[in-house]
Amino acid sequence: VEGRQTIWSFLRAMRPGCGLALIGPPGSGKTTLLQHLLLVFARNRQGRHGYRRLLPILVELRNLSAALKKETPPTLADAVRSYWKTNPKLADVMKQEPPGWLERRLRSRRVLLLLDGLDEVPQAQRVQVSAWVQEQMRHEDHRRCLFLLTSRPGGYTDAPLPDATVLEVQPFSPAQTSKFIDRWYLGNEIVASGNEDTEPVRRRAAQEADDLRKRLRENPNLYDLTV
Repeated sequence: VEGRQTIWSFLRAMRPGCGLALIGPPGSGKTTLLQHLLLVFARNRQGRHGYRRLLPILVELRNLSAALKKETPPTLADAVRSYWKTNPKLADVMKQEPPGWLERRLRSRRVLLLLDGLDEVPQAQRVQVSAWVQEQMRHEDHRRCLFLLTSRPGGYTDAPLPDATVLEVQPFSPAQTSKFIDRWYLGNEIVASGNEDTEPVRRRAAQEADDLRKRLRENPNLYDLTV
């Protein structure tokens, strides 16, 4: 798969046991993309994109630093659980987990590991974390999983994944910029109006979007930021 594509084109082309490294500058939408994938799979809406159902697991790599400093590195399942423990909302859910449930899921070819922010790991530990991720990708029990890791370019250059295909977040095209502005204002107007999606709400959103587009056209330096 080459050229400007959605993430779904690359996911459909992946084989189990493979990984994608998604790189991009600050603010380019890497974390937002992982959160989007998490919600799509959690709501079982991936079928709209021609994809099978998977269990999505999101992990912020900077929160694994302490666990990986131990003399014996954790298994992937233990690392995920240690991350879940950092979220108070998951405490009660974890108490209900049947013994070995996560390990069985990881062996089932139905898990998407979303690993966010390799560049946010301290530089002294970045190579260690990257090597640990690579080891999990090659582990016999995880070879059926799909791995998607994000990083800023510099952070990934310091500690690349040999088995990962590198993708670069593309800037918005003018049409995408305009579409984003329309949806942004519409979403905010709906929330501000008590979640009412009415004609007056849409009219106000359209007026605000048009006003912003006019100001961007009048200020080329500001427009450069919209990509």
